[in-house]
Amino acid sequence: MQTLTKPILHIVSVGVSVLRNLQKSQEFQKIPGSEGREVNEWLKNKMADRAFLDMAYQALRSAPWKISAELNSMRIFLEQDRVKEVYLIATDTEAGKFCSDLIHRFLKEEHRIKIMRGSGCLPNYYRIEKICGDKGPKIAAEQFSEGLHKLFNAVVRLIRDNRESKTIYINATGGFKPEIAVLSLAGNLFLVPVYYLHETFNEVVFLPPFIPPKLFPSEVALLKKIYDNNRRIAGEKFKKIWASSASVLRRLEGFKVVEIGDDGEGPYEVRLTPQGKFWVEISQKMEETDA
Repeated sequence: MQTLTKPILHIVSVGVSVLRNLQKSQEFQKIPGSEGREVNEWLKNKMADRAFLDMAYQALRSAPWKISAELNSMRIFLEQDRVKEVYLIATDTEAGKFCSDLIHRFLKEEHRIKIMRGSGCLPNYYRIEKICGDKGPKIAAEQFSEGLHKLFNAVVRLIRDNRESKTIYINATGGFKPEIAVLSLAGNLFLVPVYYLHETFNEVVFLPPFIPPKLFPSEVALLKKIYDNNRRIAGEKFKKIWASSASVLRRLEGFKVVEIGDDGEGPYEVRLTPQGKFWVEISQKMEETDA
């Protein structure tokens, strides 16, 4: 019987790396910074300039991994054909639109990726640079918090609407630290892996998960069983677990907390990853605190 594979959806937070890296070349040095009112006004006047937009796209197309941190973090997935659909989330600014439009075009034209409807700027979602100059710090902070709330709700809605029919990843590379935390929380609620590009190592890193015990009791119990068995289960013991809990193991594998060994004839062992070890030990400390 043929196994049907779900299409893979990446929810991508878009920052301004494209804008910042374009400015390093002589053709784009006239762009006044990458954040704030001045650059947004400048880009607003340039959005109808087809020659400028095409020049920016050709620059991105010539060096996508260098110019876009978001694309660079997706590179391994794109090269392994593990991206079928993308939903881009950018700030409701001209800079956000400029960067997301270029990434949208690249994914669609160069990789034939389906860009989901509604992708792009999230209405009334701003980062602090958009609002701090116009408002006092208290109001700016409140609006920034509201923006994070909008981001969280948007991602949760996307996951709920698509989790039954698609395998989902969250790319948090384009976010600031508060946004990465929000994206990680949304992913944890539904066991959706969250990854980003580590700038120091230039490697894709999956964020250590926190799996809520009350929401996923079967997953939690199985992780603890592997942990207590010297972080590896094989042989007859594994066969029994696989027979009763294969779907749970596959779900944990997708969340990067376990690795399933397969010798070509079928799975034969399961190993706890460093992320899985991290979560089990954190959960144990939480249980000790609650006791």
